[in-house]
Parts: sequence; structure tokens; C-alpha cells
Amino acid sequence: MNDNEYGQNLLSTKHTAIKRYLKHRHQYYLTLQEAVDALPELNIHTNVSQLQSAASPDTFGVKRLPFFTDPATKYEIIDQGVLVGFYSQLQLNAILATL
Repeated sequence: MNDNEYGQNLLSTKHTAIKRYLKHRHQYYLTLQEAVDALPELNIHTNVSQLQSAASPDTFGVKRLPFFTDPATKYEIIDQGVLVGFYSQLQLNAILATL
């Protein structure tokens, strides 16, 4: 198996795991303001403009947080579990970097 096939196989495995995760759990979506209100529970204090900046694509088209536009309301929203998981993963990476 060459590097390209290995990369495609790994990507396919990740997509399958994500689909399985999203299929078997209840999703609760937050607007930007609701996300700002929810983050202090994790001792993360932000404001709407900081999250708006993280939700906007950079010059390469990459968002720092996976907000998306709700087609019905046109608000930027994010799944609460994804948001909490994002910060939990950052914390885990920081802990592992100190070992």
C-alpha cells in the first residue's frame, strides 16, 4: 500500500467514525451567543466577536471552529458536543505535550 492509498484509507476510516458518532447521539446546536454563554461552564471566557472570528474562514478558507449556517434561521451554529470536545481535545494535547 503506497502513502496515497494509506492516507485515503485513514481518511475514510475517520469519516466513518464521525458519521457513526453523529448518528448515535442527540445533537444540540448553539448560536454564537449561546456558545459564549455555555463556555464559562468550562471556565473559558469569550465574547461574541472572538467566536465570530473563530467561525470565519481565514485567508486559506479554514475555520478554527466548525460553525455552520443554519439554513432556516441563517444564524451561525455549532453542535454543543463538538464545541466542548474541541476544547477537551486541546486540553488533552496540552497535557500530552508536557509528558
